[in-house]
Formats: sequence, structure tokens, C-alpha cells
Amino acid sequence: MYRPEVARTDPTGRPRPTLESVEPDPSVDTYLDSLTGPPHVALSAWRALCLDLPSDFVEGIRYGMPCSPGAGEPEVAFAAQKRHLSL
Repeated sequence: MYRPEVARTDPTGRPRPTLESVEPDPSVDTYLDSLTGPPHVALSAWRALCLDLPSDFVEGIRYGMPCSPGAGEPEVAFAAQKRHLSL
């Protein structure tokens, strides 16, 4: 999870902007609800971490998998495959 006490400044020493949580997207809820067992548990936990990303991220579905794009491009994505999980 994001820990504000760790990253209060950027590498140059300037203060970082205030960060807020990402708003959950119902389509990602639907995706996760379609999973069962360990994939559901693991990806639900990963999603909880993703929801704690900086506020310029927007949760959604792209390329058929949940992702959180920043600046319009997917930067964090995850999916359940037949025999593995993709992060």
C-alpha cells in the first residue's frame, strides 16, 4: 500500500502532490466476481493495492483485463489466465 510517510518528496526534494485513492470501477468488480478460488483471492488483493494508487490513475477494463492507466496508457494491469496470473 501507499505509505505517505515514505514518499513525501520526489527525488529532487520537492514536495509530492497530495495523493488520493482511485475510485473503484464496477466493471472490475464484475471481472473479479467471475473468478473463483485462489485467482479471485490473489487478484482481489492486488486490486486493493491498485486502488491506493495516485489519483491521476483511473481504474477500468482495457485489452480485456482490469487496469489502471496513468497519462492514458495502462501502467498497472492484471488478469487470470488458464494456468497463471498476469500482473
